[in-house]
Amino acid sequence: MHCLLCSVALCTTGVDSHLGCTLCTKLAGLCERRYIVHKDLSFHRLLISVGQFRNQRRNGQSLLHSPVRVTAMWLWGLGVLLLLLYGSLDVWYFLRSAVVVLRAWLQPPVWDVLAEQGVGGRVLPGDVDFMGHMNNARYLRECDFARFSLYTRNGFFKALRALGATVVQGASTIRYRRSLALGEAFELRSRVLAWDDKAFYLEQHFVSRADGFLSAVMLCRQNILRSSPDKIMQFLCKRKVESPEFPAELQHWISYNTASSQALRTESKLEEKSQ
Repeated sequence: MHCLLCSVALCTTGVDSHLGCTLCTKLAGLCERRYIVHKDLSFHRLLISVGQFRNQRRNGQSLLHSPVRVTAMWLWGLGVLLLLLYGSLDVWYFLRSAVVVLRAWLQPPVWDVLAEQGVGGRVLPGDVDFMGHMNNARYLRECDFARFSLYTRNGFFKALRALGATVVQGASTIRYRRSLALGEAFELRSRVLAWDDKAFYLEQHFVSRADGFLSAVMLCRQNILRSSPDKIMQFLCKRKVESPEFPAELQHWISYNTASSQALRTESKLEEKSQ
């Protein structure tokens, strides 16, 4: 008569009684070596596990270093790393920034610093809000990428590296004229309007490709640290260049920012005196 394990082996795998008893002997040896088998594991799965263990032992492999186990450990570690990155960094922002700069670097340079440059875009599902159109914060994000492309092609980034300078956003104002819907294509046009002794002033337009409508317009001030706009322009043009005349709307915007700064300084001094 066959034992119960041999009977299951004979029914499920076609193994004869002699080989089944051999497997039973190996299984008993495993139990004596304190290998714990879950009580709910079927005999068929148990036989497969024993067979895998015998093959690995025959080939001099360890269960801990099996290819399947190593792959699983690598995948688990990669998953944890991705969770940490996405939980602490805006990964897509940095990835897209690198792609934008690389694409602009591969394109022909634009020697005219004041020339308008355009980059294409489309409203993706991740850009929309509950109303189904582009979220207002995404406009500012797209303006970042457009400036990266502008600064790469006109040599602005190159000048910053050469002079040991950096640029930060000092102020920005955006006016929304018509929303961009999900899937709508647009062109983001950027250009340098003027500069003073501390900053460059840029204008950026969101233009719908469906009908050419100007959907949004943004003004921003790019402050230069550890250098000056005059030095950057002299580096790019190899001569001293005067700033173009400030447009009327830009002058009003600068006046508003100046008045706001003065009001905040006054308020800050009053608070210090009160303390």
